[in-house]
Amino acid sequence: MAKLKYAKDGNYYFKCRFEERHLAEDAGLNWHSSKKLWYTSDLRIAGTLVRFADNDTAHSLGKRLHSLLGSSATESTLIVPAPPGEKYDPHQVAAIEWGVNNKAVLIADEQGLGKTIEAIGIANYFTFSKILVITIASMKYTWAEEIEKWSTSFPSIHVVEGTKPDIPHHATTLVVNYDIVRHASVQEAIERFAPFDLAIVDEAHYMKNPEAQRTKAIIGKGGLATLAGRHVLLTGTPMQSKPIELYPLLAAYARDLIRPYTDYWSFAKRYNGAYRDRWGWQLGAPTNREELNSRLREGFMLRRLKKDVMKNLPDKRYQIVPLQIGKSGKISKEVAELLDNAELTDAAMRKIDLGLKFDAHEKDMAALGEMVNERRDIAEQKLPTCLKHIKDTLSNTDKVIIFAHHKSIVGDLAAELAQYNPAVISGSVALKKRKAEVDRFQTDPSCRVFIGNMDAAGTGITLTAASTVICVEWSWVPGIIEQAVDRAHRRGQTEMVVAQFLVVKDTIEEYMMRRVIDKLKHVKQIVEKNYAINEQP
Repeated sequence: MAKLKYAKDGNYYFKCRFEERHLAEDAGLNWHSSKKLWYTSDLRIAGTLVRFADNDTAHSLGKRLHSLLGSSATESTLIVPAPPGEKYDPHQVAAIEWGVNNKAVLIADEQGLGKTIEAIGIANYFTFSKILVITIASMKYTWAEEIEKWSTSFPSIHVVEGTKPDIPHHATTLVVNYDIVRHASVQEAIERFAPFDLAIVDEAHYMKNPEAQRTKAIIGKGGLATLAGRHVLLTGTPMQSKPIELYPLLAAYARDLIRPYTDYWSFAKRYNGAYRDRWGWQLGAPTNREELNSRLREGFMLRRLKKDVMKNLPDKRYQIVPLQIGKSGKISKEVAELLDNAELTDAAMRKIDLGLKFDAHEKDMAALGEMVNERRDIAEQKLPTCLKHIKDTLSNTDKVIIFAHHKSIVGDLAAELAQYNPAVISGSVALKKRKAEVDRFQTDPSCRVFIGNMDAAGTGITLTAASTVICVEWSWVPGIIEQAVDRAHRRGQTEMVVAQFLVVKDTIEEYMMRRVIDKLKHVKQIVEKNYAINEQP
């Protein structure tokens, strides 16, 4: 008689007679040669064989499958208070129910579905007014405005500024940014208002590095997040590049879901192909992706896509536009090998871009320098060709969004496109001015171009006045690219969004773009139920 049983290693084991092996094969189980058993860690696969489970396994599996189903729900019958004149969308009520039923949740809805309103709705359900919001600097005042608009609990909202904040005694809801939470003076000031009913951590992927000071300050031992009874984490890109980025959040908020892989390197070995070489442990390619997807969705991560809940939202398409600028750019073998090292490239290259120190093996130093210089040189050399493409595009459409990386390229684009009255957001633009630039692009017909640095302008703003996004330069991290493109692909958009990447053939740019596409496929397989990427010619 065939039997299905759950084991502490996280697998479901299926024992059957030889003549019943078709049951396991048809379900998609794997064969464990040493145990002489069929097995799977995928809940969906195990669920097809639940009729063979013992009572305990069947009960546990049923609960897990119910939770898995709820992690993509798009409607709910829950009654949630809302301010006069405001109404939640059905998918937002489903998210609120997810937060009501689980004390710590990761709401990972795709960009543009209203995660801010969902988090405030959870507070409204419980009539919470003592709330701690941690977000990026550019979104602090937006959060204050949204709480003022959507809250039914009449909180006294204070936006924390500076490293020696003076917080009024009557404040009940505090909004603070990542850049200052690591300072002891800020932590002490916030602790005086504890305990909070709810901690909302916006852009939670900012805590992907367990050793970063902000990660320790928020979810480390005695961190700010521990000051609240309930926790809501928000991010449209829970995994920007590789599975290990999920570990700090899972270890802090959902440790039971990743047992027995609860320490960093056991998690990395299970889900990020970690291996040991002569320099120590290294990260490899993603592994056990379906299993990780299931574990994430068991009472922790809620993830819905725009196409699932906004049926009238037009599609989004990525398009590589090959450029010929006369540069022979066959990259060296050393650079190619370095680009294939995901861990080194993602971490080191972003640090180099930001002018920070980085760790690398001595043999990689020259190749890293070559990569940075090559990337900057190509950006400068292709600029005239990019400008021609942008102007040709503007002859056929009203408005265009442009993303670049280097500050000098952003400046050159703004100068060369001055006739189109561009709105510009880069790291040097004051936070208070950024909203005015966005509003100008959205409402002023004479402002036909938005030019942004992908890091500074890639989150927290709406740019639905345009449906064409042109990337002159882009990030190494696929999640950052998606966030930037989704400034246009969100609620209020009426046309298909086309994101064009202007890529010089046979150079580091083309190699990099192909690799980013491959990484994006891994990301989607882990955080989404269904995934497909079609590279446009």
